[in-house]
Amino acid sequence: MNLRHPIPKRASIPPEDWRTTQDYPLSRQAMRPTTAPHTGATDGWDEDEEAEARANRIPNSARRYPTRVGRELVPTNPQPRRQKHPFLYIGIGMLVALTVVALILGPGGKWWTDWRNYSTYGDPRTFQIDAMVGQNDGPGHESHFIAFNLHGQIIVIEFPGSDPSKGRDFVITTLYGPDADHVPVTLTFQDVNGDGKPDMLIHFGGQQVAYINENGTFRPAKPGETIHING
Repeated sequence: MNLRHPIPKRASIPPEDWRTTQDYPLSRQAMRPTTAPHTGATDGWDEDEEAEARANRIPNSARRYPTRVGRELVPTNPQPRRQKHPFLYIGIGMLVALTVVALILGPGGKWWTDWRNYSTYGDPRTFQIDAMVGQNDGPGHESHFIAFNLHGQIIVIEFPGSDPSKGRDFVITTLYGPDADHVPVTLTFQDVNGDGKPDMLIHFGGQQVAYINENGTFRPAKPGETIHING
């Protein structure tokens, strides 16, 4: 006698409980059939269409999402760009003008002054003039004067009546400091002591020195001597 219990057979699953592919989502490749050429039948996933769809898809970083303000959705549009205040441009213009003025009065002004003096007086700075001072001269043969700055030393040479053989020189003064040898020197003539004879005035670096016409030559004005300079 066999005491073992017979193993029961597993019951078959009823047809209504059978699982089909409807119960499992298919991949995009399996769910998107393509039509085979000429036959019209579907045949799997089309890689070219997938690539085109990816190229046309807008990335999330480029999308604009509305923001909620209260209960309304307000699109996040960029704010209009603010215009610059007119005073800003006025301030910039004034700053540029001040810079130009500083350059003109500073390095630019010095360069212009040096260039003008060089063009007018040369190097060394030299000035020449003819004048009748009553020293062997007259109309048609005025005395000739040359004033120049030689390494900072102001010198005047006179040729009475334009006669080189009678030339004489006057050492006026010596200048010191930066660019002392570039200071121009000029001459003018006027009666400064009231004796009726033109005296010689030497101009240089904003200064002027008077030489008195006396005894057929010129001498420096004495301390305390009364002189009247016009202009």
